[in-house]
Amino acid sequence: MHLGLYATLFFLMVPTACCSVCLKNPMTVFVPEELEANQFVFKVDNVSNCWPAGGLLFSSNDPGFIVHKDGSVFTSHYVKLPSGQKKISMLVKDPQKNEEWTCDILLSATQNDKAENRRQKREVVLKRTKRRWRPLPHSIMENSLGPFPEFVQQIRSDAEQNGKVFYKIRGPGVDESPVGLFSILEGSGNISVHRPVDREEYPEFKFFGDAYFYSNNQKADLTLDITIKVEDANDNTPEFTEKVFRISVPENAKTDTVIYKLSATDRDENGTLNTKLKYKITSQQPAGLFSIEPAKGEITLRSPGLDREVQGTHELILEVRDMDGANYGRYSTGSAVITVSDVNDNLPFFLSSSLSCNVSENTQNVQILRIPVDDKDLINSSNWRAKFKIISGNEGGHFKIETDPVRNEGILSVIKPLDYEATQNVKLKVAVENEAPFEGSASFNTIPVDVAVTDVDEGPEFEMPVKIISVREDVAIGKEIGSYTAKDPETKTSANIGYKKLSDSAGWFNIDEKTGIIKTAKQLNRESSYVQNDEYNITVLAADTSQKSSTGTVVIRLIDVNDNDPVITIPNVHLCKSDIGTPFTVITANDSDKEPNSAPFTFSLPENPPDVRKYWTIEKISDTEAHLSERGDLALHVYKVPILIQDQQGKGSEQTATVSFCACSDGIHCSDRRSGLSAVLGVWAILAMIFAALLLLCIPLALFCGVKGSLKQIPEDTTQQHLIISNTEAPGENVMDGNVKIPLQSLEPSATGEGTLRAAADVAVRNGITKQEEVHRTIMNGSAHSLSSIPGRGRIPKGFDTSKFTTLEWQQFMWSRIGEKVILNNQDDDREISNDGVREYFFEGTGSAAGSVGCCSILGDEDRLDMLNNLGPRFKNLADICMKK
Repeated sequence: MHLGLYATLFFLMVPTACCSVCLKNPMTVFVPEELEANQFVFKVDNVSNCWPAGGLLFSSNDPGFIVHKDGSVFTSHYVKLPSGQKKISMLVKDPQKNEEWTCDILLSATQNDKAENRRQKREVVLKRTKRRWRPLPHSIMENSLGPFPEFVQQIRSDAEQNGKVFYKIRGPGVDESPVGLFSILEGSGNISVHRPVDREEYPEFKFFGDAYFYSNNQKADLTLDITIKVEDANDNTPEFTEKVFRISVPENAKTDTVIYKLSATDRDENGTLNTKLKYKITSQQPAGLFSIEPAKGEITLRSPGLDREVQGTHELILEVRDMDGANYGRYSTGSAVITVSDVNDNLPFFLSSSLSCNVSENTQNVQILRIPVDDKDLINSSNWRAKFKIISGNEGGHFKIETDPVRNEGILSVIKPLDYEATQNVKLKVAVENEAPFEGSASFNTIPVDVAVTDVDEGPEFEMPVKIISVREDVAIGKEIGSYTAKDPETKTSANIGYKKLSDSAGWFNIDEKTGIIKTAKQLNRESSYVQNDEYNITVLAADTSQKSSTGTVVIRLIDVNDNDPVITIPNVHLCKSDIGTPFTVITANDSDKEPNSAPFTFSLPENPPDVRKYWTIEKISDTEAHLSERGDLALHVYKVPILIQDQQGKGSEQTATVSFCACSDGIHCSDRRSGLSAVLGVWAILAMIFAALLLLCIPLALFCGVKGSLKQIPEDTTQQHLIISNTEAPGENVMDGNVKIPLQSLEPSATGEGTLRAAADVAVRNGITKQEEVHRTIMNGSAHSLSSIPGRGRIPKGFDTSKFTTLEWQQFMWSRIGEKVILNNQDDDREISNDGVREYFFEGTGSAAGSVGCCSILGDEDRLDMLNNLGPRFKNLADICMKK
């Protein structure tokens, strides 16, 4: 029996002489109009007659066709002949003779039986080739009982017409796992199976068959694809996907609600009766509560009788069966546990119909009653936990109620004291509900609570907790300003009640222990630090004979009186000497009193002494400020200026402002205030003066020590001028710096005949160097030996010792000179004026441990007072002489 599909192919005769004899050019080959992939087309069998030696190489110019070494032509992919014809070229090459030929082949589609007859007539030289075999798929039964080996099918090839062939198979089930399951008889092509097969493990087998010629063991045909399908047998029982289905459904679920869908599996072949399953409920309590849809496995609630409080869980026994539920079908059982979930369908309820309790008056923040409730819903759920509230009787806010989370009870407490004299009984209505909303029409239950207030012996109570008393701050000491009394709540009288101060920070008041009358003990002061916002507080204690007490507060509101003068807030100010505009400084005043006893102020200068208005002027610029200006060209100095300041009522006094009249490089700020370094230089200038004074004291000390006792020879002064004999009291070096002023003092008699000192302003530097040089020249020429010799100065008072004028003048000059130098040093940013502080007077030798000493030297930062210990050997010799007794 042939199972292959033959393709009718005809080949033309090929001449056998030479290329033109063996290969007819062109050749026509009749083929089907559509050619499948890897399909045999034709073969030239007598090529070996023309080329006995063989070794020819074939190729095609069309990629859709492949030419094998034996001259066989196959398709490489699916080919459809366009218009029923297709032309290809075959290249034949002889590598031994180095020759090649081309043969054109015309593929033509068969039209009718005539064409087939013509093909048969042309079978002169070339033989008809085999067609490709295609056996239909076959099947075997799963778990077959045999006997084995059991015949499956037979394969045959038309190649048997060309010679005797034998058959072989290979692939899975033959020589691959599972090995040895199938075999074939080589001569007949009969395929057999040798043992049962499980379809769930091997649904089908695909292996390959080949046909070979006995004569040369060459393949007689293309490889055949063989498919053996394993037919399913109902050998598997359906199984539920879960051993126990756990389902939850709310207790208020509606009828005909699908609550769950079951699922099961069967390993048999899908789409057959072997896997067509049916479900059913075999047992449930109570019966008829649930049903199941057999084909889908959907469990449905059939009755509205679910109640978690009655039965919380339901168990169903289930069955699943294949073969569409037929009795002979395979089946298995399972179970489902349905849990009824809780909903708030039960209100909490009180365990009694009414409640009562007692509470003492004046009691607060205490628990007075516990209110128990019960609830059938799930414990510790929001459906069970209770919430309490007072819906009536608590208009005064005396009570509160909350829930004990452990015992689920209501706790009633008093948070505001009750007064027995006002209320003896309180009737409350308490409601309870759940945290979760109720699933019914009602929302809460209520219970009446009767609270009885009991009387207690109370202490005295003030008529008002805070009493305000207004009084003038200048009230007399011992004056009665009011009273603060308390009463017994029971007797409504003040009998047998005593009073006492608990706080009176300033001690300004006394209170009568029996009557509560308040009197002043000290002078009151509204401006005191004890007073805040014009109010002063005292705390009073009232106590009865049983030592019960209460406290109250008396607020003393002080009325202001005009008892304070305006005062200057910043008494030390500076005034800039400037060529830009009129120099002025701001004077600011303050008054501790209130309106109308304070600002706006009036500012004026007193008539006496007359020099004040002569040199100064003051102008009001606001309610509390005024500009103070200098009238004339005063010297740079510190002045004390009296100023009269009065409030709205004309109350005031004379205040003194200390004005530093100074030079200002920017017209606003004193130069000595612009740099912190200037203050440091001023300190060193003072130290320099002290050091110079110490050196001057060493000379008389050395003379005194030298004449006492035996004299010690002073070493020779080889470098000269370390120690010199001098009785000269001349002014020192000739300082010609125009910035240095020589402030002299003059004695000018006053109206009373007493001498007063006044600053010699006309000696100050006003016109550059001219005035300076004039004064300096007068002094250096010896023509100025007394104050009376200076032009424009006052006369000498009667009885004044003129023999001391010269010494006094130089003393005043030197100290003024040093003072002006310190001031100018502080005002000079570039330190140019201080350059004259260090001068080289004479060669002092080499190797001296002591440095040069000038009368006005400025010490550097690196110099300290410990330099006195390092003044050199000559100073030590002098010290030894002085220390010798």
